[in-house]
Amino acid sequence: MFARCGRVMSIVAGLLPLTIFASAAESSSSGLSDTQQASLRALGIQVAIPTYVPNGFQVAKVELKPCPPNSSRNARGVCGRAPNYTILYRNSANNCFALNGIADGVGGGGFEFSYPVRTEILGNIIVEFGRDGSQLRSGSAKSEQVPSPEQLKLPQSNLYSFPAGNGPYYNVSVGDGERLYGCSKNSSITPLELEKILKSLVWLK
Repeated sequence: MFARCGRVMSIVAGLLPLTIFASAAESSSSGLSDTQQASLRALGIQVAIPTYVPNGFQVAKVELKPCPPNSSRNARGVCGRAPNYTILYRNSANNCFALNGIADGVGGGGFEFSYPVRTEILGNIIVEFGRDGSQLRSGSAKSEQVPSPEQLKLPQSNLYSFPAGNGPYYNVSVGDGERLYGCSKNSSITPLELEKILKSLVWLK
């Protein structure tokens, strides 16, 4: 079991040596090209992809960290801290979100607001946003408060889903894209939009 963490992509970043950029040929509702889908299948794990993508967002690139050749894998295809993948989506306003598959190595503190979302392939997933644990410790606000209906309709900072699964773990991250991929501050994706993305997740076949 692991501790709660929103900044999953900061853990994964630097571990992904292979990048497959977007191409003009998009063959599915996820926006992934045939080449990108084939590379994700070659990781040897279950790969979650969205069938709902907010209007205006397209796949910018796919980052992969495969298992080393001839490495030992468990029953779920994991070999230590690999494989990992990130599918980065970007719109014309330079807003981004990323779908991550993480073999291991997640942990950390909670966020200011959180609530559960029921998904078909991963069960209940916790959506988090607002100030993170380090910011909350220096102030009076509490973590994991229930958000108001109005907050769910507005773009939020540090918007994440907590990693779900048994290794690999899967999450969607909005906030970290600003730092890791040169994205603008989130002005497009609300918690309700993130819910739609999470509920649309399917396993890549």
